Amino acid sequence: MIVMSCPCATILAASTAISAGIAKGAKKGVLIKGGAYLEAVSQSEVFCFDKTGTLTTGEPKLVQSICAEGILAHDLLCTAALAEHHNSHPIGIAITKAAALAGFTCHEDNPSDIFAGLGVRLKDHAGDIAVGNAKWMAQNGVDISSLHVQSSQAFLEGYSVVYVARGSRLLGFLSLEHTVRAGTLAMLQGLRKRGVKHLVLLSGDEETVARAFGRTYGFDEVHANVMPEEKADVVEALKTRYANVVMVGDGINDTLAMSKADVAISFASGGSEAAIEVSNIAVTDSNPDAILHLYDLSKESLRVINQNYWIGTGTNLVSVAFAAVGALPPVLAGAMHIAHTVGIMANSSRIAWNNDNNS
Repeated sequence: MIVMSCPCATILAASTAISAGIAKGAKKGVLIKGGAYLEAVSQSEVFCFDKTGTLTTGEPKLVQSICAEGILAHDLLCTAALAEHHNSHPIGIAITKAAALAGFTCHEDNPSDIFAGLGVRLKDHAGDIAVGNAKWMAQNGVDISSLHVQSSQAFLEGYSVVYVARGSRLLGFLSLEHTVRAGTLAMLQGLRKRGVKHLVLLSGDEETVARAFGRTYGFDEVHANVMPEEKADVVEALKTRYANVVMVGDGINDTLAMSKADVAISFASGGSEAAIEVSNIAVTDSNPDAILHLYDLSKESLRVINQNYWIGTGTNLVSVAFAAVGALPPVLAGAMHIAHTVGIMANSSRIAWNNDNNS
């Protein structure tokens, strides 16, 4: 009876399944920093997504330059690139690349001041250069109303608009097009089929662009023009209404919201080091399909844990009962103890053996 009452199998029930799940995730390019996060994914009712760099490729393309009166398109682009030269944000990188293709070589050694969710500012002897969104222009005392018609049209076409100003003078704006990652719609629909109740888009894009994207991809809730701290506020508010909240992001603008979520997932390929550091789970190839694999892996791991507990506890209770009435010899008890412990380990190993983890 003493042999069979030893809870080795029960102790191994969760740890072996979680270890197998984490190992399987690593093989799929999903790095999980702890068992609690793996378990929580499939128990989450809300998934929040950043847009730029997360659901889009992180490689926007410059499609047009709209200049204020007296400004040349080449000068507009080069001025923007001068300020964005040291910026690791996808939009900053896209502007710098476009300027390089146009023959511009930046010799500016002083990095710009970067203001998350707004833009950048470079101190220059000819006048400070500000590059960013409409909020950033307002904070720098720049009137953008002269290009309102053109910018509104760009928003309707789904472009991101980046204004460029020197001092208080608006030089124009750049329109950038984002490519949505292949498999994004299938991933969002897959989460819905798996029982996720609420899909939320958190974007720094202008209202028209963000809401059009949200409608196209079936989001239940869209927050546009949000600053990093506002993203975090949304996540905290959702946590009061739903069981678990997952935040998926890639950039420094997302780190505060990710730190508030129950589970933070970063798209590591092209993502910022800060986002990877604060995340609980990192997807190395930034493939949307990995979110579904992760969800299924979480659910499979929980199912195996429950099976293991039934195997371990059930066989222990039955064997102890037999041993109590003298119907189970010590040698047989020892053999059964080893057998059901090995059985639990083998059951957990199925997670790693299975090619698919469909719920």
